[in-house]
Amino acid sequence: MKRDQQHRVWPDRTSVAGGGATWSVSKVLGVVVGLLVAVVVLPYVFGAVVPGMAGAADARAKAAPSLTSGGSYGSPLAPDGTARYNDGVRAKVSPAHRIAPVPNDDRREPGDLTYEFAVTYINGSDKVFDVDAYEEVEAGYGMDAVMAEPAIDGKAPRSGEDWFPESLAPGERVTVPLRFNVPAGTKFLTFETSVSEGYRDLAIWKLPLP
Repeated sequence: MKRDQQHRVWPDRTSVAGGGATWSVSKVLGVVVGLLVAVVVLPYVFGAVVPGMAGAADARAKAAPSLTSGGSYGSPLAPDGTARYNDGVRAKVSPAHRIAPVPNDDRREPGDLTYEFAVTYINGSDKVFDVDAYEEVEAGYGMDAVMAEPAIDGKAPRSGEDWFPESLAPGERVTVPLRFNVPAGTKFLTFETSVSEGYRDLAIWKLPLP
């Protein structure tokens, strides 16, 4: 009786083991086939897709409007200078002048001075473009420059950047005043703008602080 029980159990265990062995072989074969496909196919995919993506990015960069005036790195524009692009878009920045501290401005450090200047964007092209407001504003110029803090009324927390429209249609223009806090003794503000989203060249102004 004991031997019969062993005989009945043993085939069941063999069956389970056999099924497991069959599943493992199939799985291994699937992995091997998958690896072979990856080795053969992926180089073609990357060889076609990646260069294609890079080529498309290069094409967009080459087709992007470029500056036809001063305003690039190393040759910043002076106050009231106009950055001109070859598609007819223009940008202009007024001189900076000192103003009273903005009320309820918790970003202003003791001793900071507040300055304001206006930015004008003009769409002289034949297409709508998405406005990018500006890149950054620095207190100082060159290696010694530090970021300038926007001067914002905490009880009316809308900055000048918020007053830029999302886009400009052909023939439209917008002028927005910007206010910034800078450490006392700062000689220049450096205003950097890309005018619109995308690959358009940056334009830079160096604004003396009276």
